[in-house]
Amino acid sequence: MLTLWEIEKRKPDQERKMVYRRLSETEFEDIASRILYEDNHMLIFNKRSGEIVQGDKTGDEPLSETLKAFVAQRDSKPGMSSWEYRIVSTDR
Repeated sequence: MLTLWEIEKRKPDQERKMVYRRLSETEFEDIASRILYEDNHMLIFNKRSGEIVQGDKTGDEPLSETLKAFVAQRDSKPGMSSWEYRIVSTDR
């Protein structure tokens, strides 16, 4: 299974940061067009049927990782130290 983010190697006493993959221009625009609402605490996203929201045994990238990569790229924060989220989905 390919990991789409990596943890920077740091000394144990330093904070570890997540480094997310860079989305293609097409994928970035697609994700941006499906955000229905966003503020500092919530992001409401128009999820397509069949998109997985958390990792499973297939190894396909979950939507949670794609959205984290989108936010990191959009906000020019390639090494975000934390990003908490709760996925609420009506299917799968």
